[in-house]
Amino acid sequence: MRNPINNIKNPKVKSVLITILEILVVAGIIFGVLMFIYSKVNKEADKTSGVAKQEETKVSKKSTKYYLVVSPKQSVVAVYKYTGNPNAKTFVKPFLASVGKKVKTATYKTESTYDWMKTNGSWHQFNTSYDKNGYIQSIEYKDKYPNTMKRTSYKSLRSAKHKDACIWLTCNDAKWIRDNAYRITVEVLGKKDSIMLPKNKTNLTKPSLAKACGWDPTDPNKNNPYKKQKNNQITFGIKTVTIEKGHKVNYLNNIIAKDAKGNVVTANLKHNKISTKKAGSKNIKFTYKKGNLSGACIFKVVDTTPPKVTIANKKFKFKLKSLDKKDVIKQSNIDKIKEMVRKAASVNEPDCVMNVQTIDKEDLNEGNISVVVTAKDKSGNVGAAQTFVKVKVKEDKGTKEKYKFPGQKKKKKHKNKKVVKRKNKKKKKKKQSNKKQVETETVIAET
Repeated sequence: MRNPINNIKNPKVKSVLITILEILVVAGIIFGVLMFIYSKVNKEADKTSGVAKQEETKVSKKSTKYYLVVSPKQSVVAVYKYTGNPNAKTFVKPFLASVGKKVKTATYKTESTYDWMKTNGSWHQFNTSYDKNGYIQSIEYKDKYPNTMKRTSYKSLRSAKHKDACIWLTCNDAKWIRDNAYRITVEVLGKKDSIMLPKNKTNLTKPSLAKACGWDPTDPNKNNPYKKQKNNQITFGIKTVTIEKGHKVNYLNNIIAKDAKGNVVTANLKHNKISTKKAGSKNIKFTYKKGNLSGACIFKVVDTTPPKVTIANKKFKFKLKSLDKKDVIKQSNIDKIKEMVRKAASVNEPDCVMNVQTIDKEDLNEGNISVVVTAKDKSGNVGAAQTFVKVKVKEDKGTKEKYKFPGQKKKKKHKNKKVVKRKNKKKKKKKQSNKKQVETETVIAET
């Protein structure tokens, strides 16, 4: 087959067409090479990137949506899931719960999730927000460590209600909610409403607590001593027990000790002690004489608590001489404001370095300005407190002689004297009416 370009007689047109054809061929080759490289790089990234897999899995799981029904009356959370039909749902499992008294009847959508969150003075390991101030969370902990669970909080599940707007679950159930939070709807029933639970799928029992142990028995953590306990053995949870400086030491909340018969003897263990006045580590040995049991664990005292800064006076005032720049933009004004606040500040820890911060002198003007006092302890923790100082111009009392507008009459000073009655009362009334006039005075401030 003959090339159609050869049939073109005009040499200029023929040359242009050949050039265009060559450009198209080269561009096609380059595009093919780039697409091959791009495809290869993406395949390699899929093999090595965990993030890509996670995103893919998360999207695929969106096909299954869960629906929680919370019954404050029964202290139970029932889990349902949708199967194809958005109007139909099937029962999955129930959760034991302690529903706060401030939880309101409504339908919610789960939002953000958090690990180790402090609410109302207690720590919670797994947390999922369902409302502005409401969370579905694991039971209370004294500190942000898995061996510091409050035993009374665990016992409150299905038997007592707490005061806030949160829904407490066991550690394992709260983790399940957190892991599936992006696809959950939460319906809170009225105080008198109940859930009809299937009898064959309902298990509302909870594992019993071992004496003195501070772990949640349902915690999926591999270090949980409930998962490793054996007869005739002292079982430790985490290898290093962390204690906050100055806090009371609980030596037994990370241990489950059993004798040869399987009896829990944790409370009968003997051990040495550690001081929490200073940061440091110490090896604590535990023994049980009757069964000849022994073991050791490291106790580490740390300081992660920032110092507490308190400012005694909450209403500070600072007066400027005038609003003239030479009276306002002065470093001495800023220094006086800082010193005034610093004298009213105190810290709950000794040997802290205090610092006072406020606006620059160029920004000083009438109104409220923010002043922040920070305190840094020896461990590098920083605490802070904020207050406000009201800045205004000093009021002038004015001159002794008051300024009088032109044509304004002097105001007569009336002394406390008895008024003499005049015979002609009509003339008196006329004279008094003529004297009535509005008198104004203007005070001119000193400059």
